[in-house]
Amino acid sequence: MDELKINDRILDVVGDLDLGIRTFDEDLKGSAGLDSLDMVELSIGIEREFNIIIPDAELVNFKTLNDFKQFVMDYKSIHINGKHI
Repeated sequence: MDELKINDRILDVVGDLDLGIRTFDEDLKGSAGLDSLDMVELSIGIEREFNIIIPDAELVNFKTLNDFKQFVMDYKSIHINGKHI
């Protein structure tokens, strides 16, 4: 799965949740104003969209949509190569 398709699918999730995030670099908790519940909802939306699991220990370190995107790309890369997390 290429990066542009991942971007589009993440933006679809963000749009469905109506979170008001404008860019992949925007600080989710800072300028976007997401609280912990919003972050959990975003995480669940992305997990469902990509059929993945984002561990809570990882989620607490996510600051931007780029962090979610990188996690998805790494997760998909590992599974495509037949490895397990």
